[in-house]
Formats: sequence, structure tokens, C-alpha cells
Amino acid sequence: MLKLSVLWLTIAISVVVGFTWAADDIAQSISVSRHVDTVITEAQVDNKLAAATRRLRLREDETSGDIRCCVHLRLAKPIAAFGKSNDHDDVIQDETQLRRVLMLPGARIKLVTAIQGVHLCGTKNIGSFEGCAEIGGKNIVLAMGAPSDVWAHEFGHNQGLPHRNTSTDLIMHESAFGTHEIDVKECSRFQDKGATIGPCPF
Repeated sequence: MLKLSVLWLTIAISVVVGFTWAADDIAQSISVSRHVDTVITEAQVDNKLAAATRRLRLREDETSGDIRCCVHLRLAKPIAAFGKSNDHDDVIQDETQLRRVLMLPGARIKLVTAIQGVHLCGTKNIGSFEGCAEIGGKNIVLAMGAPSDVWAHEFGHNQGLPHRNTSTDLIMHESAFGTHEIDVKECSRFQDKGATIGPCPF
């Protein structure tokens, strides 16, 4: 009876506040900086990371190998700033500029107003896109408006994950949006670069 009461309390709290973290979540504290001309608040970044965490914990199709991944992406506060006002590095236009911002020392994630251009970050995309990251590195550039699955996707690259394109529901799909699926091997990378902690029990 006590276990059942605790379970219902957890469900009730989840409904009220939107989400709760499990005691066995692996917390990943992620440092973030923004270009001085890019306007985004700490609360907005918190919300993006919380939404990315919800996507990693969502399981809709067990037959595909999708699991609930016990990882909690959280902001390592405070948000720093980089660049100078009107230096134009808040809008990425070419590969040289992208690489310069990507490799700036300090925070893992560098937020800019927009990422534009042709064939940036090793892609064949024309026009704007949302993010770029080192595979197995410590650097990410994200447009401030990037959706939460892109935040998760680019962090996955930092954790050593390549693209996986067998379904457009996959977090690591190279171009799909609105993604959420992750398998047990990918989850272990999100948790701690190869730990064997596995999926959430519920």
C-alpha cells in the first residue's frame, strides 16, 4: 500500500509540474554561453534542457528498441557570454565563422541567434539549420530557437554518437525534427560515454 501511495504521489507531482526526475537518473551538467547579441534567458535554457530530457525518457514504440533513458540534462549555471556587440558572430554565415565559434574555450554549448549558409558542419543543407557539434568532443553551437530534440541530438554527438537514419523518429537522425527514439547503446553514451547503466525501470 505504501509503494502504491508513493507511486500515485509521483504521478500526481508529474502531472502538476510537468515532469519529475527519477532518483537513478544520471545527471549531465552542461555549461552554456550565449553571444552578447543573442537574447535568451537562463529560464529558457533550463526549459530547453528539461524538454530534451523528456524526449530521451519518452518511449512510444517498444518494438523498435526505443527505451526510456535515465539521464537528466541540466544547466551548469550561470550562463556566460562571448563575443562583442556587432561583431556579427551571433549569425553564423560560413564554415570559418562556425568553426571559430564552435572552438571557443569555455562553455560546451555556444548559443547564437541563427546558423545560416550552405554546406555548413559537413552537411549538404542549403539555407538555415539549427546546430553543429564535435563527435566525441566538448563543443556545440546551437541556434537559440533550436527545438529540444536538436539539443539532445547535438549532445549525443559530443558523447560520441554518429547519425542513425533507419527511422525518422530517432534522436540521432541526421535531419528529422520532432524525434525522440533512443536505443540502449545510445542511452549508455548519453549517460556517461559508454556506461552500462541502461534504461529507466519505469
